[in-house]
Amino acid sequence: MKLYDQGRKGVALLTVMLMLMAGFIGSAEARKSKSPDEAARRKARHYYMSAVQQEVAGNTAAGAELFRKAYESDSTYAEAALQYGVRRYGMPQSGLSTDAEKRNSQRIARKFIDAYPGDIFPNLLYANIMESADELQEAVAVIERLNKENPGNTDVMQMLSGLYLDINEPEKAVEMLDGIARIDGEDAEYFVRKAGIKVALNDTVGALDVARQWIVTSPAEAGAPAFLARMQSYFGMQEEALSNFRKAEDMMEPNNGGSIKLQMASYYKTLGDSVNFDNKTYEALLCEDLDFSTKKDVLAYYLQGIIDGNGDRARGDKLFGVLLSQYPHEPELLALASRYSASKKDYVKALEEIDYALDLDHSVNEYWDQAMYYCMMADDFDRGLGYFEKAKKYIERPAVSSFSLAGGMAMLKERGDDALKIYREELDMYFPGQSIDGEMNMDALRKYLTADGVNTLAILYQEIGDAFFKIYSQEKASERNDENKEKAFRNYENSLKLNPNSALTLNNYAYFLTKDGKGFTEEQLQKADEMSKRAVSITPDQPTYLDTRAWVLFCQGDYKGAKETQLKTLELLGEDSDVKDNSEVYEHLGDILFMNKEPEAAVENWKKALIGDPDREVLQRKVRQKTFFYE
Repeated sequence: MKLYDQGRKGVALLTVMLMLMAGFIGSAEARKSKSPDEAARRKARHYYMSAVQQEVAGNTAAGAELFRKAYESDSTYAEAALQYGVRRYGMPQSGLSTDAEKRNSQRIARKFIDAYPGDIFPNLLYANIMESADELQEAVAVIERLNKENPGNTDVMQMLSGLYLDINEPEKAVEMLDGIARIDGEDAEYFVRKAGIKVALNDTVGALDVARQWIVTSPAEAGAPAFLARMQSYFGMQEEALSNFRKAEDMMEPNNGGSIKLQMASYYKTLGDSVNFDNKTYEALLCEDLDFSTKKDVLAYYLQGIIDGNGDRARGDKLFGVLLSQYPHEPELLALASRYSASKKDYVKALEEIDYALDLDHSVNEYWDQAMYYCMMADDFDRGLGYFEKAKKYIERPAVSSFSLAGGMAMLKERGDDALKIYREELDMYFPGQSIDGEMNMDALRKYLTADGVNTLAILYQEIGDAFFKIYSQEKASERNDENKEKAFRNYENSLKLNPNSALTLNNYAYFLTKDGKGFTEEQLQKADEMSKRAVSITPDQPTYLDTRAWVLFCQGDYKGAKETQLKTLELLGEDSDVKDNSEVYEHLGDILFMNKEPEAAVENWKKALIGDPDREVLQRKVRQKTFFYE
């Protein structure tokens, strides 16, 4: 395998290899200039070796800090200068990513590069960092010099070929590839790369000539005619392409050639030939030279096409049958089968399949999430919460998604207090030191607030706010505890501090500010108006947000605007939407129509609302008395 994968893919591999060599490099006394004093030199070496150990252990932040200490202890320590310089180059904090500081970081790292221009791995690492930062001329200069210092090193030549492509000098890139071929021979990678460059140059004839040259060079290699076929198909030469695909297929042993068949399937898909696409995919899955992982990915791609295109599920069932007969005890395949069953809304079968997967491997968090999701979709919330409790026995740190699913099911059971217990557990696990009903403690949060952490916590605070309001709204009007309402609003505020553009939080907060009929203040109504506007502006085609917007307009007395908005809500829901699932929308429309002096239409919509919520006493009274009143 090449140490450098052309095209900015080698940074991680090179870094690891450099770390593994670091002990040797650091001990090469001949490489070090005379240190300021012996004590400083020993101190720098100690920091450097400790940094290497931290990096190997995966503690990159600690490693970077120790490399900094090593360099600052002895700025003549070239190895430390390189390691600190390349890390410092990408640091976002303290203004170190400014152009001036980047130049300074380059200067530090170049101490090693200029001192040892022939050292392959450090120079490759530095050039990779420069390439990733679009410092292409710097990267080219370093690798050109490295190539002169190490003539005939194909790893260096590979990287230089890729860099020449980056700076739009394809002729030089081809020259490097040809040089590699003279040393290592003309292998598949050589022909594919060279043909790709010809394609980029719009040299159709040259690209096809390269592909044909591969066939001449390797007449027994099935990949050669298959590659020519792909090139011909790309250039619209479909008959020639099919002929070469068949040649490649005929070169394979029986029950082999899965890769060739997949390429042919892709060819047929491009032509819109679904029958042959299905057949070749089916044949590929039967081939013994394709591993399970590849087959699973092929099947997943195939099924997604059926689902997205609303296609014939019998085709997917047939392919599933092939793989399940080959791998009846693969939990990944069973998990995929369950997702496919769920796409057909067969949640009973989906749960059977995911249960089997969990029996085989109960350590995969995603399987537990699938089980909970299927229960949620089947309205079997108790069973879903049971999966959550089981998952906690096997998963030391359940995913955020698991808590969210469990909390959501508790809310669907109308159990806000149970949801709060779940969210409190999540808060303590992922963001310790935070109160579930108070303001954020930013000092305690700092170490957890990565980009992902900010979004996770913002969503969690929104969910907690919903749970508190659920508890508040379930209490009788005469017994309502305003403290729960205030806790809900405090959590929404926390959420919006972290993500002020969360349309869902803005929507929920706006709606609940007006939930108590005439009990809201003018200040609350103004706040709800601003937030509902923002939610709709962020996600304009979300019916739920438009429903909230219509209700806020209604509370402001803008009955005409409320009617226009609510009719748009129904338009977005579509004619096929289930009345049972939109009880609140129809109740709001009834209220709005009544205030627009359309009492008969209002009653008709209140009746529709009762279909989804037949036990709601307020709705029954509205229909019975044929008039509107606040709760």
